[in-house]
Parts: sequence; C-alpha cells; structure tokens
Amino acid sequence: MRNNDEDFFTVNKASEFLGISVKTVRRWAQQGKLRGIKIGSRGDWRFTKYQLLKLVKKSA
Repeated sequence: MRNNDEDFFTVNKASEFLGISVKTVRRWAQQGKLRGIKIGSRGDWRFTKYQLLKLVKKSA
C-alpha cells in the first residue's frame, strides 16, 4: 500500500495546496526554502506532500 505523504505535487498543485502563487513556489524551490526535485529535460519541479506540510508547519 502506498503512503499518501509520498505523492508528488506539481508546481501548480503545490501552489494550490499552499495558497501561494506558482511564481513563489518556483522561487522558494530555487532558493531552497521548499525542497523538491527537478525532473525531465525541462527541469519541472515535483514536491512531496511531506515537504509541503513541513513548510506549512515551519511557517506557523
């Protein structure tokens, strides 16, 4: 059985989940404030639910 905390979020889905802009998600990822991985030749970002929740908890 798969753990839901390991589901990957795109930049768009992460921005919806966090309630911030897509531009902010990308900037935070580039700055290292939000940990994610780059995939594919275009360098698309992916984030785990765990990392998103960790950021929310840290910001609270």
